[in-house]
Amino acid sequence: MPLSHRTWLLPLTFAVLASSCTVSKARRQGDRWMERERPAAAARAYETGVEKKPENTKLQLRLARAYLASGEAEAALAPAKAAFDAEEPGSAEVMGLAMVRTHQWKEAIPLLTDALVESDNPDLLAILAEARLSIGQYDLAIESALEAKGSSPANDVFLAYLLARNNKPEEAKELALSAQASAVRDPEVLADAAVALYLAGAEAGVRAAASKALGLAGNDMADWVDDAQTEHAVGALEVALRKGMRAWVLDPDNPRLAWTVGTWWLEVGEPSWAIDLLLVAYRHPDYAFKEHAGVEVYELAGMNEEDRRADRYVIAMSLARAFGDLGSPRDQVEMLKEAARSVPTAESYMQLSDALMSLGRAAEAQQAAQQALQYGPADGAASARLARAAAAGGDYAQAIKHGLQALRFSPGDARLSLMVAEFYEANNDLGSALRLVEEGLRANPGYTDLQIARDRLRRVMDLP
Repeated sequence: MPLSHRTWLLPLTFAVLASSCTVSKARRQGDRWMERERPAAAARAYETGVEKKPENTKLQLRLARAYLASGEAEAALAPAKAAFDAEEPGSAEVMGLAMVRTHQWKEAIPLLTDALVESDNPDLLAILAEARLSIGQYDLAIESALEAKGSSPANDVFLAYLLARNNKPEEAKELALSAQASAVRDPEVLADAAVALYLAGAEAGVRAAASKALGLAGNDMADWVDDAQTEHAVGALEVALRKGMRAWVLDPDNPRLAWTVGTWWLEVGEPSWAIDLLLVAYRHPDYAFKEHAGVEVYELAGMNEEDRRADRYVIAMSLARAFGDLGSPRDQVEMLKEAARSVPTAESYMQLSDALMSLGRAAEAQQAAQQALQYGPADGAASARLARAAAAGGDYAQAIKHGLQALRFSPGDARLSLMVAEFYEANNDLGSALRLVEEGLRANPGYTDLQIARDRLRRVMDLP
């Protein structure tokens, strides 16, 4: 080889060797930091190597694991994907974990399922169960968690939680008590056991587990609350709910925490547990008021009356929703009355009118709808409710009056047109009913129910 060629290759060879040395050194340093349980330092070391040689997907996988171990799940996604695309062994698990921790549960499930073909890691099964729970796959979540049963107290208490959520209290109680006995120094497992026992209806077990957890948790409980709020803020509702319940079960008389977690139970469609927690806030002296000589007064200082009433309004409205979801309209009515008493609003009175209508209490429903008109903005919703309530009480003249008011706010509304036409018909004014139906059809050509009403009225009136 000519000398000129050798002198040209020499610096290139040194550059390649130097780069390889840098990558190898970065890998070794990162591995040492990981052995010392210093994942953040390991990630910084691995980053140096990846910057020099991004095509080294084995190092990318190491970097992703270090990011995950140091709580940097977002940062883990890119190197994990690079390793996964290169089909590095173990990359499906790391990619799946990164997606779970960034709340991409649906996308994580097939990756975790693939990883479990190569691994029998029970913790991975529990994470798969968590991902399935987070997207509402309750039965599949239990199925995955059952496969991890007996692997650790943490996994067992998660299974107990799932079973209690799915109306299997005896199985949940047995598992939670076993986990509690095995994890006497772990406040998270003890608190989770207390939650599962609470959901299973085992009150004595709740107190015992919560008492032990409280003695160990220290300042962790405040962190659990903060974590729960953060998870809820980013839409991780099931994760937030578990963390929030973990904190609440150690401080069950805390009205603000009970109120917050109670509303989360409502969001996941569990009104009975929502009611239990919301009632803690509703009955707490900070938010409750009593009557003395016919005057409503609060008994504790520290909060002005306006703020207390505003809080009580929101709590009562949440309870009304929960009782409505549970199919308890009488309790729903009482809560809506309490909400309206605390802070009179159009919304509380309109909901009260609907609830009273469902109970057949037409006169009261009409009165509530009238109150909604008094407190609400100028729109047709309260007028429509007032019209329905008047019709339910047999006062079709008032029903027509208020129905027409509603139509002025929403001219051409097909449903309102049909409703008021029915009131006219019930009041034996078929001509007005037909005119309103035809007006509605001009605004909504092809609306089937209006067409049917028009044809029927014409037959009754013997019109062509």
